[in-house]
Amino acid sequence: MLTFEAFARFNGGGIQPKTVMVLFGLVTLWAIGKDRPLTAGVFGMLSALAWQPGLLFVGAAGLAFSRYLTSWRDKKALKMLVGAVIPLSILLAYYHWRLESTVRPRRNRLVVAIEMRVEAAVIMKRAWL
Repeated sequence: MLTFEAFARFNGGGIQPKTVMVLFGLVTLWAIGKDRPLTAGVFGMLSALAWQPGLLFVGAAGLAFSRYLTSWRDKKALKMLVGAVIPLSILLAYYHWRLESTVRPRRNRLVVAIEMRVEAAVIMKRAWL
């Protein structure tokens, strides 16, 4: 990748999402050539998670392992899909964990604030009566 002058010049200032996508995409193409569907799925989805156009590598692997949607009996396309689901599920589990740890305390604070306002309203109503 660094032998191309433009690629090296554009990425010389720091890593770009395209760099990671291309790297994982090349590993995906290598795995397709070596007939390793699980590896192709994992690295194809990593490419897509780095930058969305990397999803084309997952599509190319799906077409290659299903023999252009004509042969599903050897289950290589299914293995590729399982490989693609692994990094995606790890990312979604991480997001769920982070969301639960940040939203739940806020939700509790919100409930406490609402309860305090209701109690204040009840006290004010009793004071006026």
